[in-house]
This record gives sequence, structure tokens and C-alpha cells, in this order.
Amino acid sequence: MQSPKQNIGLYDWLSKSLLPQNYLARIMVIAFVGTHLPLLALLVWGLSDNKNFAIILLVALCATLLGAAGTLYFLNGLLSPIRLVSNALEEYLDLDKMPELPTHYRDEVGRLMSNVQYALDQLELKSDTLQKSSGTDPLTQTYNRLSGNNALGAAIEQLQNDKIASIVVIDLDHLKRINDAYGHSFGDRALCYLADTIKAQIRTDDWIARWGGDEFVLVLFNLSPEKIRERLQVIKQKLRESHLITPDQVPLPLTYSAGISALRPTDTPNSAFERADQTLYRVKKNGRDGFLFTENTEPDLVAVGD
Repeated sequence: MQSPKQNIGLYDWLSKSLLPQNYLARIMVIAFVGTHLPLLALLVWGLSDNKNFAIILLVALCATLLGAAGTLYFLNGLLSPIRLVSNALEEYLDLDKMPELPTHYRDEVGRLMSNVQYALDQLELKSDTLQKSSGTDPLTQTYNRLSGNNALGAAIEQLQNDKIASIVVIDLDHLKRINDAYGHSFGDRALCYLADTIKAQIRTDDWIARWGGDEFVLVLFNLSPEKIRERLQVIKQKLRESHLITPDQVPLPLTYSAGISALRPTDTPNSAFERADQTLYRVKKNGRDGFLFTENTEPDLVAVGD
């Protein structure tokens, strides 16, 4: 998506040069001038030379096309902030990504952008406050990011006591596509199904946290790579046998991508996460629906398919 300045450059110019306080009046002026330009051109030409009527009609036709094109162009510029708000809301709902909408315009659509930005900021603040107070993600009932980050730090400290642990960063594949096709409520059900499937395959000491959007962090203690692979394959198979039924009564199999890395005594929570997340990125680049250990480099080690 283009930056806000690129998206609303024409709107920015119009807001400063044409009726800055009234968005509706601005639309009406542009539409009036655009649709009446042919008549004005015809009138001016007819007054100056009324002997060549064919030329007058040709001029009127050209002016009509020019007026229509200009009207559409400027209306497109005036509507660009609305598209910007729509895209920002979609990204917030689908990807949990906070927008940065311009808030300095004072007309109706400017106030719309400002109010949407303020509402989302307040919503994010209240959501963070609630999650921090509970330590649990309200949707999936896993750890939230703050609790997960604390638990990750504690897991790294336990490595000093001869424990071993691995971090798995898991992404539900194509959540945006699911949201677009079946709605965000169904997308939430898919996230919960993934979280519940993972929780059913881990032990008491292991834990899972929702890091944000469709991304989860899983920490497994004292498991060899072979045992981790076995558990991830079971999760993969359970997701493909998903009991989720779409609104048009079709079963929807789910897939995930994951990057796995052994925790190191020298790690911080951030460095451990980044290492596994980079491995997850390699899986996505290879087509998703698989997992890969950081220590492995060969593409055929990505477990794609059964």
C-alpha cells in the first residue's frame, strides 16, 4: 500500500486551495464546473463565431470529454482519504497493524481520518490494558504477548540448569484470505482452532502465546528435533482434518508455517524470537504449509505435505 502522502496528494492540494472547511461543497463545485464546461465552451465559441456550427459541435464534444475526465480525476482525489481509511481498518482487523492516518485536515473527511485514528489508538490502549491485567489473550485463551515474552525470558534462564528448550514461531497460513472470504468472525474461529490444536499436543511445562494477529510462539522443553517434528506433523494433520465448516457448508482444511530454533543461554527473548521468525520467513518464501529448523539449510527439510 502506498504511503498516506502519496495516496492523498491531490486531496491535500484541493483541501488547501478550494473551500478548505467544506468537503461536500468542494465536491459540488468540481462536479458543477466539470459538467458545465462543455456548455461554457459552446457558449463562448458560439458568441465569437456562429457561422461554423460543425466546428462548434466538435469543440463541445471535446470539452465534454475533457470535463468528464477532469471531474473523475478530481473526485478520485477527494475520495482517496476514504479509501485510505478503509485500507487502514482492514489492515488493523486482518493483521493487527496500527495505522498512521493524517490528522491535520479540518474538513469532514479530515475529521473522519482523525476520529478513526483516535478511536483505534484508544481501542489499542484499552486492549493492551486489559491484556496486561489478565496475562491472557482474550480470543485464544493462550498467553498474551507480554506474558509470553516474560515466559520466554524465564525459559532462557532455565537453560543454566541443564534444561534444553526450543522456540517455535507459528503462522496460520492465509488468514486474510479466510477473513475476506468468510468474515472476521470465521477467521477468529480459525485462530482459536489452531491454538486449541496446538494446546492439545503440548505438555504441562510447555506453553503457547499469541504474539499478534495470526502469529503464535510455542516453547517446548527437553524435546529432541525428532520429537518436535513428530508433534508438528500431528498438528499439521489435525488442522487438515479441521472441523471448521464455512458458511456455505464446506469443510475448511487449515495449514500453518513454522520456524523452529533451539534456545541458547546467550539469548534474549527478542534475539530468540527473531531467529525463529527469520526461519519462518524462509518457510513462507518456499510456499508455506511447512516447518523448518534454523540449524537446517536444505530446502527439502521443509516439511511440506504429508
